Amino acid sequence: MKLKTLVKPLLYFFTIFLILIIALFTFNNTLLTKHKPIDAKILVIEGWLPVTELENLQKLTDLNKYQEIIIAGLSHHTYSLDNLNKHYNNIKSVRLPATLYHNGILYLNSERLNELAMPDSIIRLTIFASGSEAISRSAYFSVFINSTYIGGGFTGKETAPFTYSISQNLYPIKSIGIHYGNDITLGKIDRNLSIDSVILNKVTLKNEFYLAYTNTLGIKYLFFPFISSSEYDAVYLKSLGITQDLTVLDTLYDGRNRTYIEALKLRSYLEQKYKSIPSINLVSIDGHSRRSFISYQTALGRKASIGIISFKDETKSDPLLQEIFYNLAEHFKLFISYLIYAGKIV
Repeated sequence: MKLKTLVKPLLYFFTIFLILIIALFTFNNTLLTKHKPIDAKILVIEGWLPVTELENLQKLTDLNKYQEIIIAGLSHHTYSLDNLNKHYNNIKSVRLPATLYHNGILYLNSERLNELAMPDSIIRLTIFASGSEAISRSAYFSVFINSTYIGGGFTGKETAPFTYSISQNLYPIKSIGIHYGNDITLGKIDRNLSIDSVILNKVTLKNEFYLAYTNTLGIKYLFFPFISSSEYDAVYLKSLGITQDLTVLDTLYDGRNRTYIEALKLRSYLEQKYKSIPSINLVSIDGHSRRSFISYQTALGRKASIGIISFKDETKSDPLLQEIFYNLAEHFKLFISYLIYAGKIV
């Protein structure tokens, strides 16, 4: 009889205990986060980090003190802009002026481009653009001709011209692409890019452009014109005014823990260039930093001197349910990393 009377209170107790445990792992990133920088010779930035997270990098560490700055990531396959619409049907056709409310690419394929850019003429491309600000930074766009990057720029609140000279090596011109990649939304604050007009050799292009957003699930890299996120991070950091040389170190994904194989590639590079592994500081984001540290320490060896610079994800605006699943998944992956240490299946 006494046992029956205890069942209900015990059930309540374990239910509340379970809710508290789930809440702890869901809303507390303490276990996931590791921040312990050292006096290092090399700075390594994880190449998957969104550029919006790197805007305050210079506030986190003195970049001038490093012998080399490396952005380590994964390369991926992209379609060339001149035949992109042949591979994916769900692309909007738009006429300028147009506004990009999310990260994406505005591009034009037209045989008429060849007529406007004859190989014996000076080829100039002018883009009239503006953008809204968020966290003291405006919209940034990159320009591509035939899938080749030719430049970029930060916009202002007022529409202004951005002019680029196009190399004769890119003739014949098949496509023009304008990539927007530093979108951020925080409550009512929304950073957007507006393209008013595009002029090629004094002729305003009135053709219909195609618009494809790159933050759509499953097609993130399909419309990403850079070889890798690392390459884009390097371009963006240079645009922020970072003068140091940046080394982009990419590797192909082979099915293992992505962070781990990036670290293996880094080890090979460091051993070849420096003969031994110099001290490094790794830059990561709070909820991923401890797992990144474990993967890099495992790949580079226990004797390697590794510090970790972790910064809070100020730009995170995921729905609550998505954030819950993300945090629970990160805790589980961290547990697996500790369990097998090598981190090969995380």
